[in-house]
Amino acid sequence: FKILIVLIVVTAIAAVVIFSLVDFNNANAKISGRFVGLNADMVYLEKTKVAGGEIVDSVALDQDGYYQLEVKNLPETPSLYHVIYNKGRIPLLISRGENIELKAMGNVLMSYTVSGSRESELLRIFNKEFIDGQFALDKIVRKYRMVDSLSMVGLDQQYSATYHAIKRKQIAFIIEH
Repeated sequence: FKILIVLIVVTAIAAVVIFSLVDFNNANAKISGRFVGLNADMVYLEKTKVAGGEIVDSVALDQDGYYQLEVKNLPETPSLYHVIYNKGRIPLLISRGENIELKAMGNVLMSYTVSGSRESELLRIFNKEFIDGQFALDKIVRKYRMVDSLSMVGLDQQYSATYHAIKRKQIAFIIEH
């Protein structure tokens, strides 16, 4: 019986300690990481609004490319922001209390990774599929300029099939998530 009481007391103390470390009312979020491989030295955080965007934070990269940004007073639902680096715009869906790690090497849109935010990771996957699809369609368009009119019919069919495959993947992703 004494062991049970000691176990309950220890569990209660552990629960109090754990819950005191977690700030459930934290309306802020942090974004940190590293950008490597380009000459830009500033990182900007833009809040997306109906009529454009508003820069809410900015910071210079340190000599190794590390940075940290903070979002304050977030609403209770995830909000859309963009981290802007070297004219690349990385979309993030940020929620209260998140500590997001955002890294990239070279072309930020093609190489970035994000952790600490499930919604932002899903957005990254969706955008990567979109960008890959755009490259595939652009490749077909470039061929289009170099072929005769008979070959254009085949490229039209290829373009249409690729376009519809991309749309099906996007719709399936949206439905799944």
